[in-house]
Amino acid sequence: MILETFWAYSWPTQLICLGLLIFHIDYWIEDAPVNVGAVFSPKLSNHGNLPATAGETSAIELGNPVSASQTWVSLDVPLANFSIAGGGSAARDKIYQIILGSSATLDKIYIDNFYFHKNTVLATAEASVKTGVKIYPNPVKAGEMVTLDAKVKSLEIFNMSGQKVKSSEENTVITEGLSKGVYMIKTVTDKGETQSSKLIVK
Repeated sequence: MILETFWAYSWPTQLICLGLLIFHIDYWIEDAPVNVGAVFSPKLSNHGNLPATAGETSAIELGNPVSASQTWVSLDVPLANFSIAGGGSAARDKIYQIILGSSATLDKIYIDNFYFHKNTVLATAEASVKTGVKIYPNPVKAGEMVTLDAKVKSLEIFNMSGQKVKSSEENTVITEGLSKGVYMIKTVTDKGETQSSKLIVK
């Protein structure tokens, strides 16, 4: 998913996040270098009067200063660290929308994997994947070559439906024929380690 300045998503039903303490999101910023003062701001909108009346009754927001670009960044932030947005309260018993905003100094952001959880176990597992085999360029233009910075026995690319669309026994693969979107690259290194990483084709 690509965010340009503003994006919002409404869940089919309200979320009760009283027992979920951590908000997770992965993002990739295309700008290079990042402008000083750039901010990426997830906002959680509480609709306390649904289903009778639609509309935000309170919201909490995270003003996240951005310092890195052209690499995946994983955020795991306690909801207690969010600030009250526009007055009101920090209620999160009927969260209905997530609104992702960015400052005007950011041109394009790729978003993936936003969810709530109770601890950092899931985040730790994802971090171990992201800090392993690195892929470049990522995002990549369709038709260009992708290179991994490790020796691999096998490399497979899957679409989001789980279908294998590319494979290689080298640490490079051509993305010719791939449509724009998000893919998963599964690799087996020369040490027998299996890893998965996201690949964005644009």
